Amino acid sequence: MILFIDGNQIDDQHSSINRSMIKVFELIYPNEEFRVLCEKSHYTKIVDNIADKHSINYASGLYIASPNSKLKKIFSEIYNFLFIICYIIFNNPRKVVFLSLYPTSHYLYRRISNFLKPEIYVVCHGELRFIRNNTNSLLTPCGWMIKAFSFSTNKIKSKWSYIYLGEQIEIPLFMQNENIVKINLPTEFKAIPPKQKLINKTCITLATIGVSSESKMTHLFFEMAMKLKSNKKIRFIATGAVDHTIMKYKNSNVDADYSGQFLPSNEVEKRLNSADLAVFFYNDAYADVASGAVLEAIRYEIPVLALNNKYFQFLKKKNVKFFKCFENIDEMEEFILSDGYYDINCDFSSAKKLYSIEAAAKILNASIHNFHSEN
Repeated sequence: MILFIDGNQIDDQHSSINRSMIKVFELIYPNEEFRVLCEKSHYTKIVDNIADKHSINYASGLYIASPNSKLKKIFSEIYNFLFIICYIIFNNPRKVVFLSLYPTSHYLYRRISNFLKPEIYVVCHGELRFIRNNTNSLLTPCGWMIKAFSFSTNKIKSKWSYIYLGEQIEIPLFMQNENIVKINLPTEFKAIPPKQKLINKTCITLATIGVSSESKMTHLFFEMAMKLKSNKKIRFIATGAVDHTIMKYKNSNVDADYSGQFLPSNEVEKRLNSADLAVFFYNDAYADVASGAVLEAIRYEIPVLALNNKYFQFLKKKNVKFFKCFENIDEMEEFILSDGYYDINCDFSSAKKLYSIEAAAKILNASIHNFHSEN
């Protein structure tokens, strides 16, 4: 039995990522029993688009505290830690896959892993940047804790493996001796409605994808909308939730939901289908966390305009063509106003192949065999 655990997500949060990761393991272990230990509504979202729902069983629910309460968050981490350890001991899974893992909990699991039998896999994504740089107020002490203590004994290492969701992600120095495999974030790509060619449109829609926030530099999108408000050939739309940090940039030129709540999936889909171009303003730090928003652009076949950074340089090396990069915002605006987007060369098939579930399963399967042959 393989046990998948996520004690951080609720409802639809990262459900597509977790669903895709489970499907990767399904390709590697087609005859294995799968169980998922997570918050109940999150499990429902995970299995929502899986044809054979009986192959993935709901193990039990975890308590997920509101991120606005640090005290409740600490309580939920302690409760879930004890609950998960007991579940592993009494159910004896062959493998445990942490689909996400809070840094302090990660440290505690490492400390007691000598007493646990299963092989353990941890899926790593954007938290690596926060831990390495100590840039997040909640994760700063966690980053110090993980880096301050050596936990790479051979006995522990043989049990633990880390799955980085991005070939471009740099391995932190404190994890150089770990079992690490890099895969590009596995994604399900479905057929989309045919789109009208840009050259046939009298007005184009520029979109920002994902949550709009200052940390993601999305305020520059709202500023661009104000600057170009007199141009009636351009429409601006935010396809996801708008963070409170954006409220001071709020303006009528951006079609956005300013409630601060996550939009229903059908509304997000409607907005993405209406987008002609996606705009990204991330800096080089995005190389550690890029995936979700860009993959939505790939999934809905939306050409991308972006400020140049390491992530898009990585895609360029992979010969993936669906985007155009600029050195600054002025250069991007000039390109938009000159109708240069008509000439963007897009080949979404190569991008979809790079991020396919099959490609990820092939790499992960080979790495799993290598880890255990070495140990």
